[in-house]
Amino acid sequence: MRFADKYKSYYPIRYKGIYTSRGDNDLVSVRIRQAEGNDPSKWTHDQLKGLCEISEEYGNSKVHFTTRGDVELYGIHEGKLNDVLKKLESLGLDPRDSCGASVRNVMPCPSYLCPLAMVDAVSISRRISRRFRHNPDYEYPSLPKRVKITVSACRKGCATPGIMDVGIVARDDGKFDVYVGGGVGDHAFQSVMLFQGVEEDRLEGIAISVAELLKREKEKRGFKWVLNKYGIEKTKLLLEEIISNVSPMSPTRGEDRINAKMIARFPTRGGWLNSSEVMEIAKIAEDNYGFVVLFNKQVVEVPLKRS
Repeated sequence: MRFADKYKSYYPIRYKGIYTSRGDNDLVSVRIRQAEGNDPSKWTHDQLKGLCEISEEYGNSKVHFTTRGDVELYGIHEGKLNDVLKKLESLGLDPRDSCGASVRNVMPCPSYLCPLAMVDAVSISRRISRRFRHNPDYEYPSLPKRVKITVSACRKGCATPGIMDVGIVARDDGKFDVYVGGGVGDHAFQSVMLFQGVEEDRLEGIAISVAELLKREKEKRGFKWVLNKYGIEKTKLLLEEIISNVSPMSPTRGEDRINAKMIARFPTRGGWLNSSEVMEIAKIAEDNYGFVVLFNKQVVEVPLKRS
């Protein structure tokens, strides 16, 4: 298969999580995230083992960990793609909305492990994410550019709000500050604090308003350019108009706090690990709390019961 033909087929539907591999071949790659309703940063030992088996049977026997809690498998023959997708579904995993113009993982810090956490970041993440996941209104072609949202459970801001389209930061008083317009790349923007001291019920509306304004402007370069166009005050007014029409949904479940004795950290090689290495990490996780954390540093973290 010619690369140009693959590109034409898959590029418009990247939000489904399928990428074309380089060269004239029938190979594709799959970017995978947790299924709807799951904590996007928590991966079970069974899921890791399943990914290893898929990579060995259908891919290049490697697993790639991204900076947003996703995993990618490469070297998959197009004719086997449906088999891979079925296996992923059986593991509670789903490629959709991991790529292209979509609302990516609403990424929470692992607040259930952190003694500094002021709120349950995972619950807030789930609450916002259900507005966007598998929603054609927030996927290409309705959405012109990807949107990245994170939730930090304290003022340390471990979820890097400064480079996000929407960065939510919990305050000591139970309220939140929200930063918008951050981004990296050739035109890096530092996000600005646009909303101060807001209640949790307002967070969904703020996230939705950013995506809606991006759609209204048809801005293919990202929300940082909307902020650059209108400035801080005008942007806030435009967002407030949209927020006023959003009714908050009920809270969602969070994660039980874990008092881990230690966190074992397994660095990757530019995000890559061989499937055999991932299998060993999965075994360690199985002997402890049963999961690993994939946050924002391409490091696999395993909470341990014993020091």
